[in-house]
Amino acid sequence: MLTAENFPIIASLMIFISILLLFLGAFAYRSRMKSRSRLFSGAGASEGPSALPLNGSADVMGSRSPRPLLKTAKKIGQAMEAGEKDLPKGRNVPFLQAGIRNGDAPTIFMGTKVLLASLSAAGLFLLGQMFLRHLLPSHRFLVAASFSAAAYYLPNIWLRVRTSTRKRNIQNALPDALDLLVVCVEAGMSLDASLQRVGQEMRLQCRELSDELFLMNLEIRAGKSRRDALKNLAVRTGLEDVNSLVTLLIQTEQFGTSISQALRVYSDTFRTKRMQRAEEIAAKLPVKLLLPLVLFIFPSIFVVLLGPAAINIFRVLIKK
Repeated sequence: MLTAENFPIIASLMIFISILLLFLGAFAYRSRMKSRSRLFSGAGASEGPSALPLNGSADVMGSRSPRPLLKTAKKIGQAMEAGEKDLPKGRNVPFLQAGIRNGDAPTIFMGTKVLLASLSAAGLFLLGQMFLRHLLPSHRFLVAASFSAAAYYLPNIWLRVRTSTRKRNIQNALPDALDLLVVCVEAGMSLDASLQRVGQEMRLQCRELSDELFLMNLEIRAGKSRRDALKNLAVRTGLEDVNSLVTLLIQTEQFGTSISQALRVYSDTFRTKRMQRAEEIAAKLPVKLLLPLVLFIFPSIFVVLLGPAAINIFRVLIKK
């Protein structure tokens, strides 16, 4: 219930949520406009492997150039990692699966978490001086700690959403890419040339998959073995289907079997698996619809159908 005592807490919560939704909406609108401009201009089809951000000035959290906040976050992250002698191996893998190829991404990410928590605590302290005067100091500290913890874990949520979106885009584009790969291999092209051609053709449909294929071709051109390049592709995507495809290609190269025939069999198996996945989702749909039907749709139907009859019965009973 809204009272004079809890009104400052509710007002602070609404202000925080409004600012958060404003930033998320602006970020989503900017990303959508960039994708639409790239699609209409057709620039994605002419970009090659040189357009991939692979060095230290790469795309980190949507920024091409290191902005002052990113520099500050990097310094904070370096200060936090200064006391750690052995950093965990593979800590860049979650960022590679999210499409962030900067080697300093874990450092900037940790610094961003600390920076957001500090800014949130400072902002809530200023708001507390204006809106939370009537609360006890312990209650103010609890509110500030809660918002700081939420701000600290907000980058984790952002990274998880970005990773899942990227994986879903690659998963949706993989069947078409596999069909194109089968056509190219059966037409007489080599596997490397086929993968490069598929990456070019998939540029507008799925930029993420195209970038990964281009990066794999760059690794092969740089002297890395095809086996290691394929394994790196599976690690960067983080998908079980890509891992199975990579295992198939490595085995065909190792045992000398026909690549076109193996890809044709895998394509049929993958198509069957995709159909089974769709049937599984369709089978789960009635169970997921049960709760909205019971809580929202059925009461509305009862009100529409039985409401006029209940009103007439009530009027008749009142007249008697």
